[in-house]
Amino acid sequence: MWVVLSISPSGWEDRARWVLRQTLHRIGLGTLRKGPAGEPFLAVVYGDPPSDLPAGTPRVILPRRASPPETYIPGRPERFDLPGGGECLAFPPLLDPGEGEPVLRDRSGRPLAVRSGDRPGEVRFAYDPVAPALFLLSRAEERAGGRDEHDRFRPEESWAVREGLLGEPVTDLLGDAIRSGIEAALAASAAAALRIHPWPEGERFAVAITHDQDLAVRWPRRLARHASSSLLGKGPGRAASIRRFARDLREGAVPPTLYSERIRDAEERRGLCSTFFFLAEKKDRLDVRYDVSSPPFRRFLRSLAERGFAVGLHGGLDSYLSAERLARERAVVSEAADREAVGVRQHYLRLRLPETWIAQAEAGFHYDASLGYPDHPGFRAGTCFPFEPPDWERPLAIPLLGMDRALLRAGVVTPPDWEEWSGPVRRAGGLASVLFHPYAVDPDRGDAGDRAFEGLLDWAASRKGEAWVATLDEAADWWRTRRFVSLLAARREGAETRLRYRFGVPFRALTLTPLPRRSDTRIEEASGGRAEIRVVDGCSAVLLRDFEAGGELVVAVRPRPEGSER
Repeated sequence: MWVVLSISPSGWEDRARWVLRQTLHRIGLGTLRKGPAGEPFLAVVYGDPPSDLPAGTPRVILPRRASPPETYIPGRPERFDLPGGGECLAFPPLLDPGEGEPVLRDRSGRPLAVRSGDRPGEVRFAYDPVAPALFLLSRAEERAGGRDEHDRFRPEESWAVREGLLGEPVTDLLGDAIRSGIEAALAASAAAALRIHPWPEGERFAVAITHDQDLAVRWPRRLARHASSSLLGKGPGRAASIRRFARDLREGAVPPTLYSERIRDAEERRGLCSTFFFLAEKKDRLDVRYDVSSPPFRRFLRSLAERGFAVGLHGGLDSYLSAERLARERAVVSEAADREAVGVRQHYLRLRLPETWIAQAEAGFHYDASLGYPDHPGFRAGTCFPFEPPDWERPLAIPLLGMDRALLRAGVVTPPDWEEWSGPVRRAGGLASVLFHPYAVDPDRGDAGDRAFEGLLDWAASRKGEAWVATLDEAADWWRTRRFVSLLAARREGAETRLRYRFGVPFRALTLTPLPRRSDTRIEEASGGRAEIRVVDGCSAVLLRDFEAGGELVVAVRPRPEGSER
């Protein structure tokens, strides 16, 4: 089933179309501006419905009652429960959706979306979910917001922090409500669609562990520090310094990548691979760094690439507005790794949007991993999924949800702590991207960082199978692979919808799940790879493996009548 976007004129329809495309891509549905002649489609309408929609077309109507994006600030949302489980948010003003069977209700029973009695396949919302999603995804508030001494947006000035919602993926919750509306419209029309599951083999969520190499281990300096402490210190502190000094002498000179190597090895023992970001500058105005082109670093970077880890650029302190500087630094790290660095995270998470994304795009990066706060875990853009900034030429934005020091302050240490912290991501089915600096596991800083990192690895390893544990390079490649799934034809035959797909790039695995969820699927043709039916989250899904570019698939989907059992 095709999905057609209809945006009524407003002066900012391009931005509304962008946010709806991001939302529907996250759900796993591609979009068109016009329905193919003679073929069935579902219309997602923002604003006033067009007069030329064919009779019987399933449609979801989202009212546009918000101010223009330049002046719009979301109010305080109301919470409600989704059919089949899960929580969502509705933003005022709440309008009268008209007569019909309630599809979504708030907790007092008031309808938030209704299925029309006059047009069975029409679902009308009582609130605008697009404007708050646009406010969060576009980072509109950061353009005029206060900046700190490092030219970073102050999280204390963000709407999410003020409303106590930084810990919730608000944008994703709004998208889940739209998905519920789409499912209700299809079910009422006895129509069906297939959506691309967020993760390759139908995993419930994803995890990406990352590391920023800010500093190197300087063995002579550490040896001198421990020696002086052992001579001048007193009490228990002196005893600890003597033990550290004796350890230094026993170990001899250690590599500058000592703690990064320990991190790599600890992850390998659990079958995990992570993403490392390296500086290209030897020093900046805040500190002396390291020479990534030196033999020890070259050996380490190449060992990472050979073992399946990802290597990216940690953009220099003053590179965040310079495409030329970023390109030069990218070339240095790529040469040291003997592999192209396709990802970047800006040092100190310095971002000025959209200028930084524009500079990164001009420097050739595929993704940016800087969108987070250093001292506040949470959802800076309201989402735990990758998304494309308004201009698709720019790099994919992969949100950073937590940095070591902030997570340690929040008491996230043991595997149960990580399980609790990841709860909002798991419920949204998103990507939990975590940053642990190598220096965080330095025993000189105490054992809290090391215990928290071991807890993270144990938790991630225990979740493999249910979670896709991936590098950010893999996540970015996968998110773009989903864009190359093309629906060639859709045909209704009674209660069955037949869909033909073509795949523009090769892939290892991809899962298609039906909407409505209570549907039966049947594979009719598959060329260029292997296809099988399997159950994913209670759905009769299609799992595709090892498809080559140009492969095709034909699937028939039949919604089951409400109340029927499989």
